[in-house]
Amino acid sequence: MCSECYTVAAPGNYDLSEKCCTCYECGLPLAKDERVKYANGSGYALYHRKCERLRHMRLELEALERAELVIDYDGPVYCEGRSGSYGNGYFENVMELAEDLDMDDNQSSRPEFAFCCKEIPFRGADAQSLIESALEDLDEDAGDRLEGLEELEKACAVFNEANKGLISWHEDRKRKVSVPALETT
Repeated sequence: MCSECYTVAAPGNYDLSEKCCTCYECGLPLAKDERVKYANGSGYALYHRKCERLRHMRLELEALERAELVIDYDGPVYCEGRSGSYGNGYFENVMELAEDLDMDDNQSSRPEFAFCCKEIPFRGADAQSLIESALEDLDEDAGDRLEGLEELEKACAVFNEANKGLISWHEDRKRKVSVPALETT
């Protein structure tokens, strides 16, 4: 049992009770206000906030070090901690990221690399999946009583055709591109 919060460890996990209220990164005790339950209910915080940020930065740097350097890449890029024209750290290309970095007077250290991105195309709507979802809480014979199935399939086809060009981007942690140096004028 944890001597701090009195959580009982499961058999075979007694060593976890010794770490229960300590930061997994630095090993120091977590203050009571830092032992908050995660919003998604997945457990309690395991790191000091500062240690979590440092850990995240270290993991990000390690991933960038392992990534393959791509020379002639001109697609979207991802840079942690930036806004980006595509939002949440995503930029149209590395030159746009470089311009964003050039305008930032508070930039303490300029990233040398950014992750390339991979294209995620729109998969489309599937009538059968929609039907299964709609029937999830109903009795097993409810599907036999459905009407308008042909219309639903046609509507899905029209919807998919109208959205076939829709794409999204996700960071590709296996590839990176060099960020051009700061422009001096």
